[in-house]
Formats: sequence, C-alpha cells, structure tokens
Amino acid sequence: MDKQQSKEVKAGDISADNLLAKNKNDDIDDTFCYQLFEENYFDTDKLQHLINFVSAKKLDRNEADILQWIIEGVDNCFIYHHDQNDYYLIANHSKAIEDAWNKHWRAELKASLPKYSK
Repeated sequence: MDKQQSKEVKAGDISADNLLAKNKNDDIDDTFCYQLFEENYFDTDKLQHLINFVSAKKLDRNEADILQWIIEGVDNCFIYHHDQNDYYLIANHSKAIEDAWNKHWRAELKASLPKYSK
C-alpha cells in the first residue's frame, strides 16, 4: 500500500492519518491510548499532543465519539488503578499526574467536544 492509499484507509468516516483514529486503533502502538491501556504508562507528552490536535480542529460526530471514548477510558484507568481487586496499575502513576488529569487535561479534552457530545 503506498502512502496515498494509506491516507485513504478509513476508520468509520475518519482518515487513518487522524490522531483520534490512531488512538482508537489497537494495532497502533505509538499512541497515548495504547501506552496507557496496553502498556500501563501514562505518557504526558502524547496526551499533550492529543490535546493540541483536538483543540486545533472542529470535531465531527465520529471524532467526538472517539474523544469521548478516550476520556472515559482514561477515567476508567484511574478507577482500575485504585481498585484493590483489579490487577491494572498505571506504572508511572503519581498524584501529580492524576491531579493534572482531573483538574486540567480532562477539561481541555472535554472543551473540544461539540455540545451534542457532552
């Protein structure tokens, strides 16, 4: 598959070169979601890149749905991390990261959601 064809591959109505689509795709290991969900590592640089991406564009319905899925997934990771009956742990968890998620990063992502998605 050449580069142009690769860009034409779609995930729903979202092109494969879209950062949201990449985060939703379990086969792409160099994303914020893969790092957090599969490798148990909260990559603040990748999260900031994602925040910058969604802040710079108007999200369509499919993109908004993926962003909502990401937000819920991150929230769940913190819940699982604190659940003594769950084996999931965020390897680099710190109070500073969790506070930044709850007080800043989550709100920045939610601010990019269209009103119909909130």
